[in-house]
Amino acid sequence: MVPARLRPLFVLALLVPLLSAQQADSAVRWRTDGEQAFDTIGWSLIGQTGDLDGDRVADLISASPGASTNLLSENGTVQAFSGASGALLWRRDGGTDQQRYGEVFTPTQTDVDGDGVQDFFVREPGLSVNGRVGNGSVEAVSGATGAILWRQVGVFDGEELGSDGAVLDDLDGDGVAEFAVGSRGASSNGLIRNGYLEVVSGRTGFPLWRLSGTGDNEGLGSQVRKVKDLDGDGFRDLVASNPKAGTNGLFRNGFVLAVSSATGQVLWRRDGAAANLQLGQVVRGFQDAGGDGVPDVLVVDSSASTQGWFGNGRVQLLSGADGATIWERSGNSHGENFGAELVLEQDFTGDGLRDLLIGVPNLSAWGMTENGAVRLLDGRTGAVLWERIGPDNYGRLGRILVLPGDVDGDGTPDVAAAAPDAHTLGRNGNGYLELLSGANGFPLWRRDGAADGDHLGQNLLDAQDLDGDGVQDLICGSPFADGGGLVNNGAVEAISGAGGGTIWRVTGGGDDARVGERLDRISDLDGDGRTDFLTASDLADTAGLTNNGCILALAGADGGLLWRYDGAVADERVAWSVLVLNDADLDGRDDLVIGAPYSDRGGLADNGSLIALSGGVTLPLAVTGLNQGATATLSLTGVEPGATVHFLASSRGADRIRIYTNNRYLKLALAKPLIQLGSVTADVAGNASVPVAVPAGTAGRTIWFQAVAEESTRTRRSRLISAEIGL
Repeated sequence: MVPARLRPLFVLALLVPLLSAQQADSAVRWRTDGEQAFDTIGWSLIGQTGDLDGDRVADLISASPGASTNLLSENGTVQAFSGASGALLWRRDGGTDQQRYGEVFTPTQTDVDGDGVQDFFVREPGLSVNGRVGNGSVEAVSGATGAILWRQVGVFDGEELGSDGAVLDDLDGDGVAEFAVGSRGASSNGLIRNGYLEVVSGRTGFPLWRLSGTGDNEGLGSQVRKVKDLDGDGFRDLVASNPKAGTNGLFRNGFVLAVSSATGQVLWRRDGAAANLQLGQVVRGFQDAGGDGVPDVLVVDSSASTQGWFGNGRVQLLSGADGATIWERSGNSHGENFGAELVLEQDFTGDGLRDLLIGVPNLSAWGMTENGAVRLLDGRTGAVLWERIGPDNYGRLGRILVLPGDVDGDGTPDVAAAAPDAHTLGRNGNGYLELLSGANGFPLWRRDGAADGDHLGQNLLDAQDLDGDGVQDLICGSPFADGGGLVNNGAVEAISGAGGGTIWRVTGGGDDARVGERLDRISDLDGDGRTDFLTASDLADTAGLTNNGCILALAGADGGLLWRYDGAVADERVAWSVLVLNDADLDGRDDLVIGAPYSDRGGLADNGSLIALSGGVTLPLAVTGLNQGATATLSLTGVEPGATVHFLASSRGADRIRIYTNNRYLKLALAKPLIQLGSVTADVAGNASVPVAVPAGTAGRTIWFQAVAEESTRTRRSRLISAEIGL
């Protein structure tokens, strides 16, 4: 039993859930609305922030660079919210029109000011400040308070400080990671826009070293990437590049420059050998393919023009030791843009080195137009191990690739490739999906969209083994599929990895439901041991509304609807952003927060909303049939028959507290003071419920609810739910 000392001295007023009838299966933990018109909170959600407020629950950041606040236009805002309750922890707003503050807001993964809370680095290369134009800035922001810990501002017009950046190792031994910053527009040493790259102290912002570009319009600092340790000093190093630079009298030949992160010493440099090579478009650290003990560097230049072709593209591996070419591979036709869409790294050959799976959707081959291709390159030599050329005009094979593991059991990973825009079997835009052998690229099976406009494979995820045959399966989203006489109702389909057959299929229930527009994995919500899935569309039309938005949780085993949440008004556009969180309500399942930046709440326009949902359904708590002056019912299902179930509530929101029950302490996701609503014994079906009187005159109050089930061998918590009194 909950101890008497935790019981309140006032009568509880229960609330009608904030959900409409079709939302009854979802559990709203909390909802927070923007404080000002045009706050547009929820535009972009940043997780992995850690615990900012000390309540032992991970928090989150909403960044809205297009927000217009404080009578300014697109000044931008960044706001931190409690993951437990949705309370606003702090906010920072841009101070000038068009500042778009928050466009680049990066978790540091380190504690800059020593208060035990992770902090953030912010880059604003386009900022005009201190009477300058486009000088830019970089700053460190406290995760605990939002205060500026330090700030660096560009000295000259057009400097664009903060053009790019990377969080580094702790180079100076003060316990704080350093920050590499580019300034592509800076002019120095008598040169014009030569740019510079510098590393600043993460603790103070003071520059540790600076390296300037050596030629006019070199734009050093345009792109900066952290790679593995190239010089053997124990610190990860930097590779800077600018594919648009013209060096050595050439036009857009580009360059790649490897730099010691500790000292700023140039380790090596490569300039594009011809005009329009655009060297350095995409740079990645790679394994040691050259065998010299130094990690190498992968460079993908999909817009490169080589070997007499225009825009054919090139992929090359450069030695991390000296920048020499280990191998290179180019596209074989105009406009191929080899490497533009996707590069997946996986060891296909079993030699311990990652190979490169590259989609080439712009390829026109075999007399067809944009049929596309998939190529596998040997990571050690660059040799083409196999190629699968798309068999359909405008299929653009290679735009969407997924690795579902070794499906055919030959010891080599296989490849799922989708061509959602293909026209096949006399149909228009039905699309197709095929599974390719990782050993030779030969199709193991193919699945064509069943109807015009299916666009099969538009969204594709690899999944666990959903049907129990020992083979990993696929989840496919087709938001513009038409079915059951409806238009754009969409579909999500689980497809067998073994044979391409349908395991289950879920379709939208109305025109423009757009089911399958967004797909996300989430942990096992229903306790059956299989991964479950989220599908969402902020443009979904449901419940007779337009663009209200919707998110569904689907069981991985059979596609069953676990819960849904629909926007309550037209143009609310819920699920514009989706952030999966660790278990915030302590029911043992992942939770999530969804953003609705165009929500109009409290009489404000586009102030936006964040809605936190409990993901788990193993112990779903429900509040039903409630209004002021009536009798409410709390019910819990899925517990052990005969278990003692305690129904609890708080009028203060969500938090982390401990109660003493069953001779031990148990954490709850409720704030003090805790309210005991009643304790009952579950019936033979595992159901328990309590009636609670709702006093008159309490409409509009919000209460948070959770239940605890004391079973024979364990104690379990239900999901958390918030509700509001109805009239």
